[in-house]
Amino acid sequence: MSSSSASDNIITTKISHSLVNVNKFTNNFLVDKLTPSIEQLNTTSTSQESAPNEVDLLKVQESFQQLYYLVGAQNEGELVTPQGVKQKRKDKKLKTGSSKKNKIPTIKLLELKKILENVKDLKFQSDGSPQQELYCSIANHLNNFVSVYSLMIIYAHLTDTLIDSTISSNEHLLYWDSVNDSNLKKWIYLVQVSPERLFQVVRSIAEDFKKRVLNPEYFENNSFLRVENERGPEEEGDRWPSNTEEDNEFYYVVNRARQLANVLYLSTTKTIKKLMDSLSIPSYLFMQLNSRKSFTKKFIGNKGPLDSFRALGVYSKIIIGAPIRSVSFEIGEKRSVINANIDNIAFDLGTLITRLPTKEFNELDTLKEFVETGASSQVSSIIEELESILKLKTFGSVNEKLYCIVEGIETYKRESTTSHISPPSFWTRNWPIIFILLKFGPRTSLDLFNNRNEIYDWIRLNLYETVRGFINNWLIKPISDMVSVIRHDDSSTEFSITTKESLQSDLDSLERMVVDYALDYEKGDFTSQNIGAIKEEINKAVKEGNLTILMSKYEQDLRTPFKSTVNGSLPRGLLIQLQKTKVDGAIAINGIDKLLKSQQLVFGMVSISPSLIIVYQVWQLIKNQLYNKPMVLNAKQINLMCLKSLNNIEKYLNIYSEVSQDQKTYIEGYLLIEILNLKRQSLKVLPRNIQEMWIKDLNDINDGEWSIEGRLRTMSRIWSVYGHYFR
Repeated sequence: MSSSSASDNIITTKISHSLVNVNKFTNNFLVDKLTPSIEQLNTTSTSQESAPNEVDLLKVQESFQQLYYLVGAQNEGELVTPQGVKQKRKDKKLKTGSSKKNKIPTIKLLELKKILENVKDLKFQSDGSPQQELYCSIANHLNNFVSVYSLMIIYAHLTDTLIDSTISSNEHLLYWDSVNDSNLKKWIYLVQVSPERLFQVVRSIAEDFKKRVLNPEYFENNSFLRVENERGPEEEGDRWPSNTEEDNEFYYVVNRARQLANVLYLSTTKTIKKLMDSLSIPSYLFMQLNSRKSFTKKFIGNKGPLDSFRALGVYSKIIIGAPIRSVSFEIGEKRSVINANIDNIAFDLGTLITRLPTKEFNELDTLKEFVETGASSQVSSIIEELESILKLKTFGSVNEKLYCIVEGIETYKRESTTSHISPPSFWTRNWPIIFILLKFGPRTSLDLFNNRNEIYDWIRLNLYETVRGFINNWLIKPISDMVSVIRHDDSSTEFSITTKESLQSDLDSLERMVVDYALDYEKGDFTSQNIGAIKEEINKAVKEGNLTILMSKYEQDLRTPFKSTVNGSLPRGLLIQLQKTKVDGAIAINGIDKLLKSQQLVFGMVSISPSLIIVYQVWQLIKNQLYNKPMVLNAKQINLMCLKSLNNIEKYLNIYSEVSQDQKTYIEGYLLIEILNLKRQSLKVLPRNIQEMWIKDLNDINDGEWSIEGRLRTMSRIWSVYGHYFR
């Protein structure tokens, strides 16, 4: 069985629950019922040599033992057998299941077929002796257990077979829908299948040509194909000027060639006409098939020039669009077949859902009745439902019917091949690309190899160096400068427009100039004792910007400019004022520099902002392409497909109570199909931590034991909890 589908649909989930109950019943029945019978059989068998049914009993015991281990019904590794009350498990290969997992073990259909083949023809009839009665009783009980387990496994296998067929059909339908979306995809599909279609057309023409040529009556019934071996009357004129043997042979060859050409023409026109009819394309748009009138005479005739041009334009447009129309018609036919197949599968799945054997296998009385008597109307009804789905009519015992059903499932798998509606094969889809690679790949590869150094240099210069320079100069360096500003690193002078040492040197020079000027031109009592104090006073005044000493002398020099110029006091005062202006400018620039340094962090953020924006946008682009981009399957967004499935599920639930019982069977099947599609698609969108809860909620919707109101409430909860993942 397919593990993927057997573990997450409502049918196999319920069967797995019933399997737990059957396993418990089996273990209790073995201990309470069969153990005393086996002990009694072992006691009575010691007084007799052998029993007639012992070989058949061993076959049943072996089949039951295999199923017992395969379904994981064993209790602490012990099994009741006719050879002893308890037998330890020895074959580790049989450890394939456990009832604690609450899942149907993986049992191949071929294994079940071999088990049923071993017991299907066995019949146990007692001759009236006590030992025979015990043998028949034990054998029938074990045989009925084989039937119960086989029926459950068959039910799960048939479900998986139908589900696999549904999944395959949905994948095919999805592909054809994607091709049907645009004319470009139709042209691509036409190019992909053109070699195969051309080969089919040529083969059809060749087969028809061969059939016509090999049929002698065909030439006799078509006068225009008949060879003219006899010469005509002389009065009608000779077709050939000579009646020699060579002329007759040449005449025969020419007529035979004409015949074959006519046959080839008829075979070609017949094949193309059949092809056009199959695609609903009027064949007269291409050629006149039933007569040899020309296309121009057929469609233009005696019409006027304007009408003729219009007609030619219309027909030309139709002819040009014929390939797309043929593809559209083909896709439509395949989609119709797929939808019809899905309809049939939906009804079969709905039948399986509405006729689940869980009720019979969960009721101990029904189960006990079947195990003890081998007859149960409920079990017979289940087998009839399986036969109707597989279109079988079986006879014989229960195991014989189950064996025929297993063969029917195998036949269904073989006959359910969908090659005529499946997408083209890998080679058909990719031959244009392969052809281009084979045609231009070697030369292109050689050119790339010969120019590898130039290509490497171009990539290094235009890609590597550009990205590296951007990262180093516009990301790492600005961030490093900002870090230096934050930690108040004085070594960083990146944002300085002046230096502290430059301002101090200008100020010291101004102080010395003013002091020397005052000592040289001011009249005062300068002695060696007070000259130090006078210098300190002048320096203090200069630092405060007070140049009264200089300006008073300067005002006096302006009264006698020529004299002051000659003795040098006026030029000297002007130069000192020029130095003062330089110092004032340096102080102003220093203030601006301090202001800029106080805002270095702001400027750093502004300078790095464009780089960060570029990096952020590039990251968002990559993230959207890799993570947040809507997932696409066959050119369809998965989230939109999930929304469509959710909408269909809610639509089916809304109309469920208003339809007939047969339509309800269809709806149950369609619900299961839509839920399976939704599970497969949504697991690629939903987070892993909620997938288990999501699957449980979907199974609740498909649970026929729930009321419609409860299922609709579950649907509302699904929209509110999971809806945002699909929008």
